Amino acid sequence: MTKNSVTQATHDAIPGQGLALIIFAAFVTLAAVGLSLLAIYFQIGSNVQVPVFAAERITTPSQLNPEPVERAVFIVLAALAPIGLVAALRFLRGFNPPPWLAGLTLALLSLALAGPFIGSDFTSVMFFPKSVSGTSRTIMLVLSVILSIAVLVQNWTGGKPSRSSMALTIALACIATFIFQIAPYRLASIDTVTLASQWSVSYDAATYALTQVVAGKTLLSELPSQYGLFPELIAPFFKLAGVSVFSVSTFFAVLQLVGLVCLAVILHLHVRNHGLRILTFLCLLIPTSLFLYLNGFAQEIYLQYYPIRFICPAVSLLLFAHYCSRPSRMRLGALGIASGIAVFWNIDSGIPVLISIGATLLVKPLFSQRPKWKSLLSALGFSLFAVLSLCILMITLRIKAGAPLGIQEALASQKLFYGAGFMMLPMPLTFHPWQVILLVYAAAAVTALSAWRRHSDKPVYDLLFCASLMGLGLFTYYQGRSHIFCLMMVLWPALVTGAVLTDLILRSIRKRSTSALSNVLAVPFLVFVSLGTVTLAFSSRNLVTTGINTLSDFHTPRDSVVANELAFLRATYKGRNCLILAQRQAIYHAQLQTSSPLPGPGMIETLLQSDLDALMAGALATPLPCIYLGIGPSSQTLAKIDDAALISHYPVNAKNDLGTLLLLEPPKVGSKSVQP
Repeated sequence: MTKNSVTQATHDAIPGQGLALIIFAAFVTLAAVGLSLLAIYFQIGSNVQVPVFAAERITTPSQLNPEPVERAVFIVLAALAPIGLVAALRFLRGFNPPPWLAGLTLALLSLALAGPFIGSDFTSVMFFPKSVSGTSRTIMLVLSVILSIAVLVQNWTGGKPSRSSMALTIALACIATFIFQIAPYRLASIDTVTLASQWSVSYDAATYALTQVVAGKTLLSELPSQYGLFPELIAPFFKLAGVSVFSVSTFFAVLQLVGLVCLAVILHLHVRNHGLRILTFLCLLIPTSLFLYLNGFAQEIYLQYYPIRFICPAVSLLLFAHYCSRPSRMRLGALGIASGIAVFWNIDSGIPVLISIGATLLVKPLFSQRPKWKSLLSALGFSLFAVLSLCILMITLRIKAGAPLGIQEALASQKLFYGAGFMMLPMPLTFHPWQVILLVYAAAAVTALSAWRRHSDKPVYDLLFCASLMGLGLFTYYQGRSHIFCLMMVLWPALVTGAVLTDLILRSIRKRSTSALSNVLAVPFLVFVSLGTVTLAFSSRNLVTTGINTLSDFHTPRDSVVANELAFLRATYKGRNCLILAQRQAIYHAQLQTSSPLPGPGMIETLLQSDLDALMAGALATPLPCIYLGIGPSSQTLAKIDDAALISHYPVNAKNDLGTLLLLEPPKVGSKSVQP
């Protein structure tokens, strides 16, 4: 009997798993349609409570777009998905499809993975951004196909891949991240701040709570924090090092580097094909925030996702992989503590971390041949460590506050955005890449569940199941605000999962345990990461040049208005905690090392009229030492505060040379005010 006949006689798992995936996808699609019709019939969410938003200086179209049906369907499907997976796998257990059905299954899956990207907005953002507008798309596609073929040929003709050095992997990941992300894009100082809205909107929103906590305030007591309680964890560092645009950007750049290194280590541990591993990591650099720069948003660092929502899932996934490779009580405890910290750090990304790891530890014993009670004890131990660490952090915060915490404030932004629908966007209903991402997670879950019965001792399947659940949880960020940029931000778990799945396929082909036809499944992902690498390569010259220019001109002021306002602030604040009512509020507080004399959110986070009224009432009723009031479109607050009432209560004592910033102080006997 020849080797080929032996191969055909053995069970080929991949076509069977592919068929299970198709059946599961059909189940989900039909369930989604049915649930949507039921939700519309019963008028779910038809009476959404609309909050009163703060008045704006410039009236904009309503950004209120509730998604009760879409959200309900997504949540119910996420809950029903495990049942559908188990049913599909049990139905096809031990089934070895005939060659014609296996080929058709693989072809359909390959088409489903590649088809939605053709002509989509995702393709233009990810692979053909402005940075490569002068490059032929045909050339880029040809190069990506050549890279993909090279990986397939090397896998088929080469020997067993040798293990490379972990230290080398970490070093190369650090170098690539610094050259292509940090140096050209993520480093900043007060001199790099400009009048661009990215600084006064997204950067201010991400850093205001941090400046206040460093100055001595407590979250959930004196102010809310829209992006989690992470400022309480990192404030001690900034109290020692000082808070400024430079220190904040450098610290978060280091967190970004750590997160990407964690992904590089995971790929090192579970992707044996060196070419696939390198292509995947280089491609990962684009969706992990670099796509903003490549598409012309050079000043939009967007700390809200990278690294605030990125660092804890990346670190926790590596800790989970580390635990699965050699389980121990100490590693389990570290994993539980990290998960508890993740929830405290940012609840939006922390909950997926907690649920994905806990669910993996709980579900695996039901499918594997290992003693169930031991594995269930692991899930219980993990949960206890996670809950205990979270409770300790909350108790510490309560002691620091010296008063009961406003726990409802921790979920205020979720209620506003997901409940009322503020700034939400519906998901595309036509064929779209977001469906491919969910299909990759489903494929990972199918692979893990089917393999646990035969290979319960191989940690790669634990990682696949955990990463798929974590990715599904993080996907809710896009489900709410379905902008293409948000889809890019939640892409990284799918890339890691896809790389591991593709490597498993390549391993099976190399070992002759599956038909060479399975290469069809590997091609879409290989072309994807190859094209991403080609995009990065064609953008590299600009990135390197920009990085060198950024470092050489780091202390050269980019904007005269920002420099003039800061000079005025430094000359007049006299060590006082003044109320800054101007754009770049958090940035100026950071540079002055001051805090607001009033409790409450920052101006850019003041979304409700009740918060704006409380701010005005506090400013008029509480004797304040000074107020800085922004004037004109480049400096005035976006929310419409009553400038006249403030000036009548606190006369103008001085203004900067450009007239964009006024200093208001309590009236003194015999003093004369300055005309605004």
